[in-house]
Amino acid sequence: MRIDPDKLRDFHPDVEEFRAASPYNWSGLTHPDASAWADELRDAAVAGRKNLIFDTTLSNGEWSSDLISDMQAKGYEVEIRVVASPKLESELGVDKRFAEKLDDEGYGRHVPEGARDATYDKLPGSLDLIHARTDVRIRIFNREGVELYDSRTDPRPPGLALQEARDARLKDPAITHKLRDGWREQQAWHRDLPQALPNDKIDPRTRDNLLVERSNNHVVDGVDRAARQAVDVDHVIRIRPTRIRAGSTLGIAGLALDAYDAADTLRTSGRLRSEGNDTAAESELIHFGARSVGGFAGAGLGMTAGAVAGVETGPGLVVTGALGGIAGAVAGDEIAAWTDNRRIYNQQDRQGHAWTYDPDQPAQGWQRHAPIDASNDGIDNPRRGPLRASPALANELNYRSTSTSVELMLGGPPSQRDPFVQPAKASDPPSAFPAAWTRDTDQQAWQREVMVAFTERGMSQKRVDVASPERADELDRAAAQTVLQNAANSPAAIAARYEEAYARNGWAAHGPMPDAVRHARSDPDTLIASDANRYQRRANGEWVSEGLIYNATATGNLREELDATREVLRARLPSPRTVQAPPPPTPDDRLRDTVMGAYANAGVVPDAARLAASVAAVRATQTMHGLDPDTTALQLQRGAQGRLDVDSPIASLRLDADGKTYVVAAVTTTEDIQRAQGPTPAADARPAPSATMAQSDRLVEQYLHALAAGDDEGVRAASIAFLDSDDGQRLVAGSQERTLQHQQHLPGRDRPLFVQAMQHLERLGPEAVGYADQADMERIAGVVACEATQRRMPSIDDIHVRDDGHLRVSCHNERNPVLSQYTQIDGLLASFQPLERSFQKLEVETQRQAQQDMQRAHERQASAQHGMWM
Repeated sequence: MRIDPDKLRDFHPDVEEFRAASPYNWSGLTHPDASAWADELRDAAVAGRKNLIFDTTLSNGEWSSDLISDMQAKGYEVEIRVVASPKLESELGVDKRFAEKLDDEGYGRHVPEGARDATYDKLPGSLDLIHARTDVRIRIFNREGVELYDSRTDPRPPGLALQEARDARLKDPAITHKLRDGWREQQAWHRDLPQALPNDKIDPRTRDNLLVERSNNHVVDGVDRAARQAVDVDHVIRIRPTRIRAGSTLGIAGLALDAYDAADTLRTSGRLRSEGNDTAAESELIHFGARSVGGFAGAGLGMTAGAVAGVETGPGLVVTGALGGIAGAVAGDEIAAWTDNRRIYNQQDRQGHAWTYDPDQPAQGWQRHAPIDASNDGIDNPRRGPLRASPALANELNYRSTSTSVELMLGGPPSQRDPFVQPAKASDPPSAFPAAWTRDTDQQAWQREVMVAFTERGMSQKRVDVASPERADELDRAAAQTVLQNAANSPAAIAARYEEAYARNGWAAHGPMPDAVRHARSDPDTLIASDANRYQRRANGEWVSEGLIYNATATGNLREELDATREVLRARLPSPRTVQAPPPPTPDDRLRDTVMGAYANAGVVPDAARLAASVAAVRATQTMHGLDPDTTALQLQRGAQGRLDVDSPIASLRLDADGKTYVVAAVTTTEDIQRAQGPTPAADARPAPSATMAQSDRLVEQYLHALAAGDDEGVRAASIAFLDSDDGQRLVAGSQERTLQHQQHLPGRDRPLFVQAMQHLERLGPEAVGYADQADMERIAGVVACEATQRRMPSIDDIHVRDDGHLRVSCHNERNPVLSQYTQIDGLLASFQPLERSFQKLEVETQRQAQQDMQRAHERQASAQHGMWM
């Protein structure tokens, strides 16, 4: 009978709710009950005299010793079996399990980093403690089932034996190669997760919470860190020793080894440049430098070290020498990956403006920050704010970004799978440990080595099974599917996908396809094989991988793999196409694009009629004020109800004389847009105006007459006169009163951080902070309270207005000022944030932190009392 607390989590009555609300942390919420149920199940099994397999982590040696002694006292013969697996391999299995379960069942069981570290680090000590306190037999096996240690015959302490077995496994080139490729696959899975989430297997609530928790738990950072470590280990264990042996044969000394690596990298870089791929060539140099020389010093092989660090002159170049040898092994590949990502997600437009795209927040689009004076009050008070690229500009930036990305990918295509190694199915004869099917080159047959059983002292009974004709047909089809996947990841197929996107999105208007794409697009005779080497097909049909010292020729299954992949590409890949540049957009097309961008930036989706009316009204406004549509930015302003919607006015922003600040040059009002759209069906049903509205009607008529005549001063005078009129004052006051009343009835006003923020803002006053009225101040306080909560500030002790107008929020630590907490808020942007939304975000964040705190408390309690079963 097997007792596994992890299997019992599924029986928790709230498990579905936990999985949806906390996709990464739900297992911690079920842990206390699952552990208690496991204890009860074990007691019942012992009472029934059942043979047991107790699946646990043994992270608490004292508790485990007591349990073993108790079991022995009740007549049980106890034996401990441990699997020796290095941390990189163990954590790869944990991450793959989460990914596969999420893909297959819509949820996965994530193990927090702290729990993983504690379990892994404590196991050797727990084994030594158990060995000292009990006479129980302890046996250690590797993942393939081979016994490595038996405490009855081996004089070493079990903890030492486990550590030595872990270390020895990480010196096996076959293992390090698998770990490198496995972590690369996990990197790709996590990178593609945001796009893969919308599917039927994942609950909508889980989708909403998954990426948030992934970011909070720094999951991707951990995966990237492990992937870099796997590359480094594989380089040291598998690749570098081979080069050392080759170097010794040819008289290349140890001191010249880095020169050998550099020559190999420069040869690859030279090949990439000859294919027109300067981006990947420079990346190859940076990655080599990061791996072989160290840190910023290595990055200097491709460009100046200071430039990589963001410092063009001065201290950056001096610090390089100090950091190179010390931080290189840890930070090298991180710098190289940072450099590649920076190239992809940071692009310049034709005017030299730098735009940034955040792949974790795709809804924000391409953005850049600039000073914006959006108040239109005649006072010079710009605040830095985000500008979002219009759809047409975003398309051009996408072209530049994707071109950079495809060049980098073609410089290092994805690793391929061996089609002639296929996993066994549940219907295949069982094996004590996993045994894959492999295709024998000579006999042209599929076979697998099955481990039948274990005997004492690690002697295993094995046999070789040959696939039946029916099973061989299935394996042949599975191999064919792997070849199809390999072909899809080949350089020629990657280039073809780029070509299709290039044509579909009209990127020919922005520039040519990269030379690297053109080269790869027409070259199906260059492939990456499953051994991770690059092969070219010669005229005689041989596949050759060129090396610095000697060339390798593919034979056996490897040659058949390459031949099959080439045949798939030749049969399925369409011929390269000629893409014509689309006609240039007309002035109306460009203006319509800019208006669409303004609505998209505010999260507003107008219908076709309203969009056409807005374009016409904005064109009239800009013509009236002599504004150039191609150099004028647009921004939605809040309407009478304080919202951004289809009825919002549209401000035209021109670049000020300083060449940096955008200021409001004109405003297209809601009425302008409504007139351009035409009368509404209910226009004739309006009641006749009352006598008290006569003056307002006259002012409206004056406004309309001045607008039609192009009289800018008349429009402004009529508008000011209306606002000064009794009706105008009542309209403004009524709108402000309704907004304030709505805010004062919102739940959440009694939260201490919101109350403290209100007190500080009221003390500072409207002139210092920049709020217009009570409702405005409350909206700013809501954002301050929300930001302080996210930063886990226990209180708001002070708010200070900085020189740039931003608000500096402080939480003081009187005992240790170094531990004081600070954050800053853009007051202008905060005043636009609805208070209701701030309270909603505050509630969600408070609940998330409470769940996180509860989980951590459970983990600490479990670690101290019962060990960790995570």
